[in-house]
Amino acid sequence: MSNLNKENPIKLFKQMRKEFISYYNTQFFINNENILKEREELIDSEGVMWQSPQLEVLKQYKTVGNSGPKSNNDVFSKTNLNNKFYDYLNTSLFSSNENTFSMYKHQAESMISASKGKHIVLTTGTGSGKTEGMYLPILERILNEAATWPQNDSETQEYWFDDDHLKFDGQTNIFQRKDEKRESAIRCLMLFPLNALVQDQKTRLRKLFTGEANELLKKLINGNQIYFGSYNSKTPGSPNRYRFIDPNKFNDLKNELKSIRDVYLDTKSIPDINDDLFMVESFIGGEMWSRPDIQFNPPDILISNFNMLSAMLSRDYESNMLDSTRDWLKKDGNVFTLMVDELHSFRGTAGTEISYLLKRFLKRIGADKKGKLKIVASSASLSDDSKTLLEEFFDVPQEEFTIISDPKVKQDKKLVDLPLDSSKILEDESFTSKDANDIVLSAVNEIKKNTDDANPPNFSLHNISKVIFGKNEEELTNLENLFSKLEGPSRFRLHYFIKSHQGIWCCINKDCDALDKKYKDKERLIGKLYSSQRMRCSCGSKVFELNYCFECGEIVLSSNLISENESIGEKFLANNLSTDEENYKNKIYIYPIKNDLDELKEKFACYKNNRVDKGVIPTTSNSEAGLEFVFIPKKLSLNGNLTTVNDLSEVNAIEFSLRANQDDETSVSWFEENYKNLTPTPHYCPCCNSNSERTFNFRGKRN
Repeated sequence: MSNLNKENPIKLFKQMRKEFISYYNTQFFINNENILKEREELIDSEGVMWQSPQLEVLKQYKTVGNSGPKSNNDVFSKTNLNNKFYDYLNTSLFSSNENTFSMYKHQAESMISASKGKHIVLTTGTGSGKTEGMYLPILERILNEAATWPQNDSETQEYWFDDDHLKFDGQTNIFQRKDEKRESAIRCLMLFPLNALVQDQKTRLRKLFTGEANELLKKLINGNQIYFGSYNSKTPGSPNRYRFIDPNKFNDLKNELKSIRDVYLDTKSIPDINDDLFMVESFIGGEMWSRPDIQFNPPDILISNFNMLSAMLSRDYESNMLDSTRDWLKKDGNVFTLMVDELHSFRGTAGTEISYLLKRFLKRIGADKKGKLKIVASSASLSDDSKTLLEEFFDVPQEEFTIISDPKVKQDKKLVDLPLDSSKILEDESFTSKDANDIVLSAVNEIKKNTDDANPPNFSLHNISKVIFGKNEEELTNLENLFSKLEGPSRFRLHYFIKSHQGIWCCINKDCDALDKKYKDKERLIGKLYSSQRMRCSCGSKVFELNYCFECGEIVLSSNLISENESIGEKFLANNLSTDEENYKNKIYIYPIKNDLDELKEKFACYKNNRVDKGVIPTTSNSEAGLEFVFIPKKLSLNGNLTTVNDLSEVNAIEFSLRANQDDETSVSWFEENYKNLTPTPHYCPCCNSNSERTFNFRGKRN
């Protein structure tokens, strides 16, 4: 963020929190306003829902000039790129809000060096445009070839999965691009160590080969499209295409692709979606959809990982992909590009195995022959002294590599004495963006200076505010004002951390003295809320997990059964099990109630509908198990003892749990066999009578 004034990160942080809370309160509504308010304050706090954003100072990188497209065109002219693609690259890679900016010098060096026959390894830092630096050599070669492809007169995208009558015989190409005239082959393989990085690259490639950029490109390459696709465990379809001879399995694949396309169309219809559309799979442009599509017509750019590459070399399913690439590569002038990300992570035994894997792959497609391979890679750190390692890893002479590292740039800053005497300095008319820049950099410098080498520096906004303004309750407001002045010359990036929390727990004492008075009311039947599991409240009472019905918002507590004395009808409850260990035999749900039984019968729909019979509610499941819910008024002590009592005036809770029908041997047998596999979350609410599942939830699947 070189210009934080355009989108103030503090405002953005506040908005993110506000929208998350709004979503949470809507999704997990509670019908008691004070409990809702207390929960909101509890989760909207550091360490529960969010951590203070971390500030990163990005390095300064010199550009090739200040004239935008002209500067970039000067670089393109020093390469072999066909000049018809100059505008396309300026628009798709180097523009923002319809303004073209100049590329960095290291990006230009990458493209020019590759054009001269060098293999490229980029080691520039975060925010340096390293990805664009790797893309430029790849795009130059693919675009130049694309200009020679024969005219493609087919303007429409053929959605084969829309044909409900279409069948697959295991051999015939009925998939995406089946009628294309030009040669299908993998022209570039992009390899990443993590699937998350694969997804990120797909987002970037969609900006190049789908949408408006793709429409511009099609006009330049005779109506053709450049195709890309990911081939990993997340790609729809089985690698064994012969499974799709079975019409049912083939229909499952069709329906999966239809669902993914629906997500694309729904996202596309969102007003002002802009570049966020590139985050979902595209069905208009050059993205490939499934494994069978890719197997029959390999994309120009294939994105994958090393595990999948190993599988591809070990089985027959992907042989057409490799054979097509080998046949294409045999032709004069064709060169295969191998892109490897995070090269520094491939060390030791694992690095040796990956090196042999790459050599096997390159030999398989014929890229081991002289003049048939171009390598583009990135690494966190690598010097010219490391070229021997590159030679051993890729089996390519070290003199053919160019390592492009961070240039040394002196940062123009004036250190400021901190903390400031007053935040009012920000309101002074003479206060400039350069002053704001110097203050932030001075804070970063101060934090570095006071951090020992054994620990990472704390660049959280909370700590930066403390360094700049001292201890101040208005830290976010002061930072917001400071960042509103910040327009350069330094570049900054903010890292935000917002997550869903594990759950909410509560004191079971309705008269809890640890509960803030502002959250108390006559209808509230629980005490203080907690954001993490604990045994006891600070008032001394037991703490149980808080749950609620999605439909009516009625609260219900849950805890684990520790021991039971059946002779006196007493159960001892406490939270001491992990989620994976919980089941319907050891998890008990409890509705806290007033000891007014007439009000109780008015409150719970199961009474009004006469569903309760001798403390039992039959389930509405269509399972043949014949299970039932126990629904019995009991006394819950502050120590977690749940007791059957004769004096109804002592009743303050309802035990609610699932069990087998005690009079049905089949039910008892089924329950004993399956209870550990059932997700111990009731699908029925006795308060509003809602039934969210007609069959029981089994762990890992929905019936």
